[in-house]
Amino acid sequence: MSGRVEILKLRGRFDAALESLQEVETLQRQFGDIRGLAGTFGSHALILEAKGDLPSALALLRQGEQIWRDLDEPDGLARNLGNQTKLLSAQARHEEAITLLREVERIFRNIGDKEGLAGCFNSLAMVLQAHGDLVAAQQNYEQAANIYRQLEAPIGLAATIGNLGCLLRMKGELQRAAALFIEQQLICQRLGDRAGVARSLGNRALILRTQGRTNEALILHTQEEDAFRQLNLPAGLQVCLGNLAAIYLIEGDNDRAMTLFSEQEGICRSLNDPASLARCLGNQALVFERNGEVTRANDLHEQAQRLFERVGDPLGLSITMTARAMLMAQRLRQPKAGLELATKALELASGHGLNDAARRILQVIHVIKQSQQ
Repeated sequence: MSGRVEILKLRGRFDAALESLQEVETLQRQFGDIRGLAGTFGSHALILEAKGDLPSALALLRQGEQIWRDLDEPDGLARNLGNQTKLLSAQARHEEAITLLREVERIFRNIGDKEGLAGCFNSLAMVLQAHGDLVAAQQNYEQAANIYRQLEAPIGLAATIGNLGCLLRMKGELQRAAALFIEQQLICQRLGDRAGVARSLGNRALILRTQGRTNEALILHTQEEDAFRQLNLPAGLQVCLGNLAAIYLIEGDNDRAMTLFSEQEGICRSLNDPASLARCLGNQALVFERNGEVTRANDLHEQAQRLFERVGDPLGLSITMTARAMLMAQRLRQPKAGLELATKALELASGHGLNDAARRILQVIHVIKQSQQ
């Protein structure tokens, strides 16, 4: 992806980025630059992915895949397949993604590309994590990190240990996760990667929040917010605003939380990011529910549900359906409808191997059934 297109993408100017790429594609077709066209298809797909149009992005990548296969260029094919796995994983098509990544692994082993192999392990770990296989995910993150350390490749190492830290935080291994985030921050500082530093601060803040150290978390999130505003990176900023709002919710400052959620919503809409918008609306629903505005809360949960259905996110969808089911059963006095919705959420989570979510939904179903007795 060209520097200009990358900058436009980072700043959320997706239509302008697509126009630039279409101009490049036209020239490549005119001059018969098939190899360049395959690469441009990949860049085009990344913009469509950022806009939330996953089916069109996947279709473009598959066109590029065929070109790489026809040219018998394993390196280009491997990177194309790697990009496809991100889209498949985003749609919870984890088994398809894992199959492609196994082919990518074989390619990089055959051509002796150690850095490509490390990137493959990192990608495979992310898919395995989303699929619920945390043990295998951790093993692959650690393999990737070891290779990056051997190669002295700081950019890949920073990304990988950041991912590993997030996994360890989720598993409750907070001390090790915090150490990895600090290492990631130091690497990014040496590289002059201010956005990477900001993400590291945000991850450290999430650990502090988990430990109940909300004041310290607030300081780090505020530093993260300042960095993303200075860098004019709305995608990172909207995530930070959501995390800041969550702290104010914990502290009972609903008005401050809603102000931040509202700004986050505006950014998500401007970026055309339906998945992040869905999460934002779901969080806003919690504020309205806390304020006693249960009808408005239900409307927001319903909007979030439709968005998760559109982007094909079974985890987000099952969580939203469950939250809405509890609201219907306990606050809107519709226990039958709430139970039906929770049962559908359970079927969805179980069908996609989301075992932790399924267990939580079973607890909600139990609560709803008890309320009917």
